[in-house]
Amino acid sequence: MTIPRNKEARYIDPRIRKELMVAAKRIRENRLYRASSRRWLIAAGIIILILGARTFWPATSHLIFPAVCGVVLMTWVINLLAQFKTPLDFSESARAVEEKFPELGNMLTTALEQKKPDDGYNFLQEKVISGALQFSFFQYWEDTGKRKQRILRLKHFGALLLALGFGSLSWFSRGENQWIDAPNMPVLVSSVEVTPGDVEVERSSALVIAARFKGDLPRTATLILQQDDGTTLRLPMAQSLSDPIFAYTLASVEEAALYYIEYPGKETETYRIEVYDLPALVQADAFLDYPTYTGIRDRLIEDTRRVSAVEGTRLRYQFLVNKPLEKVELVD
Repeated sequence: MTIPRNKEARYIDPRIRKELMVAAKRIRENRLYRASSRRWLIAAGIIILILGARTFWPATSHLIFPAVCGVVLMTWVINLLAQFKTPLDFSESARAVEEKFPELGNMLTTALEQKKPDDGYNFLQEKVISGALQFSFFQYWEDTGKRKQRILRLKHFGALLLALGFGSLSWFSRGENQWIDAPNMPVLVSSVEVTPGDVEVERSSALVIAARFKGDLPRTATLILQQDDGTTLRLPMAQSLSDPIFAYTLASVEEAALYYIEYPGKETETYRIEVYDLPALVQADAFLDYPTYTGIRDRLIEDTRRVSAVEGTRLRYQFLVNKPLEKVELVD
């Protein structure tokens, strides 16, 4: 379905419009949910009046069910038409983003008001737009209205259920009291698979820690890293596109640590990161024992990989490595 846009949208800088698109769609959906909930509540009230009319005018009982169906159908059609008529409102979305991220100030709404002349933006206009865009790199504008949307969805579902529930009375209730047993709804409990689990990594190497959720997907997940020196880090994980995976990349692992994933109300078991070092040459010292006929005193050259000496000179190397080794071999 093509989403209508207001006339102001075409004057907004494409970069700003792109960053606000997800938030604008969600704000639009929230408006639709809010309006639809009101309509279903009104429909529920009208259905109650229709059902009550049978008490005062019993002769109209045969019209109750068709009238209720008419109210439900009309409400559904109005909500459907609203889907095609409600436009994206980038101005409202910008205000919502600024409210969620106060550090933006009025920068985003100011950027939206900049209209591009034929010869392009001037220096101040470009600075305002670029300044607003910089915030989008580390702020999740697309999360704007997400929490409110969940509440509105529940309210919309409740209003719809209320209207349909009263509507069903026109068919199931024939002047007699009837109780309908509702089926038990299963409770979905999230399970999570953490990778790589217990792991050994080379010192200073990168490590990606990921959590794959099955069932309900939490809104946030946090990596808790307890280093052996007693430092505890709380690192927010990012969701991988639309996959049920949250991940965090440790750019450089320098020491062993324990870690687990924390998400709303729950946490995973604890895993261990062990760190190892590959053998490395730290220093190579050369001892030169010159022949007697040269008259040159013996010499020590520290930390060198290349030596030049007269023929007959005895060379002894001493190597310092970063860890104990069982066997060392010199390769020409």
